Amino acid sequence: MREHYFLTMLQSLSCDSIDKYTQTMICLETTVLCHLLNNASRQLIHTDFTSIFSIYEKKIINDNSYIKLNQKEFKLIFSNITLYDFSQSRDIKNYISRITEICNEYINTLSIHSILDLFTSLIEENRPPTQKHYTPHEIVTFMGNIIQAQKGESFFDPACGSGEFISEIIKNQVAISGSEYDVDRLKISKMKMLVNDLSPSNISPSYFTEGHNLKKNFDIILSNPPFSLKIPFDMEMHFCMYGKPPTSNADFAFLQYCIFMLKDNGRAAIILPDGILFREGKEYEIRKKIIKNNHISAIIYLPKGMFKTTAIATNIIVFKKKQKTNDILMINVRKKNNLNVNLLLELITKRSTTEISRLTSLNEISAHDYNLSASLYFRPQVKKTDLKQLIMKQKELEEKLHSLQYAFQHKLTSLNL
Repeated sequence: MREHYFLTMLQSLSCDSIDKYTQTMICLETTVLCHLLNNASRQLIHTDFTSIFSIYEKKIINDNSYIKLNQKEFKLIFSNITLYDFSQSRDIKNYISRITEICNEYINTLSIHSILDLFTSLIEENRPPTQKHYTPHEIVTFMGNIIQAQKGESFFDPACGSGEFISEIIKNQVAISGSEYDVDRLKISKMKMLVNDLSPSNISPSYFTEGHNLKKNFDIILSNPPFSLKIPFDMEMHFCMYGKPPTSNADFAFLQYCIFMLKDNGRAAIILPDGILFREGKEYEIRKKIIKNNHISAIIYLPKGMFKTTAIATNIIVFKKKQKTNDILMINVRKKNNLNVNLLLELITKRSTTEISRLTSLNEISAHDYNLSASLYFRPQVKKTDLKQLIMKQKELEEKLHSLQYAFQHKLTSLNL
């Protein structure tokens, strides 16, 4: 792919004044800015202007094909470029100029969407292990197929990260909103909105906020929130209608927030760790109320190792704001090596019972004290062997034993023992 070659060329450049991670972010920001500016990006090489925003503003005013940004939003999205202003460091100025030269030569022949996805993966790889958080493309596509977004609907990801679900859902022509706490991931999500001519201001810089640009309720929610995120002690959580979870763990805060933010006919799928299925205390009480109020439509117990950044078992929880049925479709692929996506989608659509799936009633869940652990509902089956087969097997073994005894005696005789 030409996009891979383009990325390799950018990576071959270096700048001693800044670390490798910051270099990657500057490469990304410069690439997106050059894409937006097109031929006007050549001014980034030759001008001594201290305000890069003025170049962008002039271009966008004359070209209505992209969203106009105010200066505050511009500086947030392109913060590394504006921070390391050309006039402050000749080394960094030359570095950005070399990036710009490569972009000017190749950018019009490349897919900006593919480039953004490649940069997203690269940036996550360069993060420290404890800070990595990325949803595999296979899971993103699968969850998108579960939800089946329709043109004109509204979408929300309350922990949108680097916009993996935004990249997936944007093709369905829906109204997109999101929120993200990490600044660099927030910037990448805003870039993905910007290159698709969508307002970056729809992505807010914090979790659990209704923000002035967010609609109150949404048709669709897809998300992979950070596991066991700590909740600010003094944060108001009016959306926790079934109880405030421990401040040390925000898993149930995210789950309740998603329920709160859905329209009455809304649907959602979010990735959550195994602990939400069985933890006791406050979380038990919250889980019990969510189950009894018929919010959960399905649980998919994912294979181990789906997320390279964690050894924690993970699940996709599919739910609705309101639904008439009170049974839960459980699909257990925990011991599988990969996802048979077509099979899983068929099981979800038909809500059928198979070797790996079952409809579980509220009564059965209540009998297990609202514990949703896969081991309680998918017990290993011991195969019963037919009596006639056992008798035949015994005869076969007796004949083999007799044959071995005969061969042994013959061998002794031949040795004259």
